Amino acid sequence: MQHKIFDSGLEYLKGVGPQRAELLKKELRIFTVKDLLFQYPFRYIDKTQFHSIIDLSPDSGDVQLRGTIRRVESLGEGHKKR
Repeated sequence: MQHKIFDSGLEYLKGVGPQRAELLKKELRIFTVKDLLFQYPFRYIDKTQFHSIIDLSPDSGDVQLRGTIRRVESLGEGHKKR
């Protein structure tokens, strides 16, 4: 016996309104709660490991670094300030 909650529309989930439900339908072809539960990511980035800069190579891909900001400098003026 399948529960009716799995066949209900996404807009009835808490935090998902009509606009977000429409976006999920259009972009990811997710129409029901069941579709959302069985939507698995096609890539996974491991953010549990930190790497040292010395260990990186051009083919390292996406990595996570840990460091200390020693100095902050602002350049430019007005809306071009960065």
